[in-house]
Amino acid sequence: MVSRARGGNASGSSETSDIETETTMKILVTGASGGVGYELTAQLAAAGHEVRAMSRRPPSGTVPGVESFVGDPADASVFRKALADVDGVFVNSVFLDSARTAEKVSRIVSEKATPRIALLSSLCTFTRRGDLAYADHLGGIVDAFRALNPRTVSVHPGQFATNVLNWRPMLKDGKVVHPFGDVRVPVIDPHDIAAVAKAGLTEDGHEGESLKISGVDSPSPREKVAIIAEATGRAIDFEESSEDEARTHLSRSMGPDLLDYYITMHGYPKPAEQEILPTVETLTGERPRTFRQWLTNNLAAFE
Repeated sequence: MVSRARGGNASGSSETSDIETETTMKILVTGASGGVGYELTAQLAAAGHEVRAMSRRPPSGTVPGVESFVGDPADASVFRKALADVDGVFVNSVFLDSARTAEKVSRIVSEKATPRIALLSSLCTFTRRGDLAYADHLGGIVDAFRALNPRTVSVHPGQFATNVLNWRPMLKDGKVVHPFGDVRVPVIDPHDIAAVAKAGLTEDGHEGESLKISGVDSPSPREKVAIIAEATGRAIDFEESSEDEARTHLSRSMGPDLLDYYITMHGYPKPAEQEILPTVETLTGERPRTFRQWLTNNLAAFE
């Protein structure tokens, strides 16, 4: 870490009460080509931190001034090189295929004595452990990290606003077919998830915390389609499918555990999964972006 002084006393005296000290860190961001990883990389770089952006494949887009590093954190020798001389590391648990892999990655982090660790997880580790196998899987990853690195900051969002990107083929055809058309669950912009991870990595006082976060609005699937139609100027219909139809369709791209998770969280949310949480604004000082704001900022993805 490097400390830099900002400001000063105009009189040239030795008093330093008006000088702010800013600590610049070197952060390894794994999964840097993904939505949250890319946002975090950009936010850290904008704040003056040195960033090493790690991804499994050469990224299609990069943030200016950021070091790109191609490799898989599950590859021990590669991950050790990626961790060289860093002050903190961000890990997305979705990319760790098992608790065993998580333990290996966590052990390497502890070997390097990395002082700051942020782990992206899910709200379901609080609400669905013991009920859903996928929640147990993600919870096991958090446990594996905390066992070796108790100061790990874990970030637990609910539903991502970016999930609607999966609708793009249907949007082009003018009709979205989706189950649970009027069920409301808060959605969160990856920008806000990244902002919380950034706070956990670069600010003091969050070590060992589990940060449950949400967005500020809960549009239903039917309402999301209407918002997209308005924003894009297209005529887009919504058709509600049955749960059985949705399971048949989604089983082509999801394993059974992930499919059960998807159906349960989208169709049968618990009150705790529908709660609007203040965490993002409390930690970052900024109100989370609404679904409409996220869409406005990402309209190019729907062209």
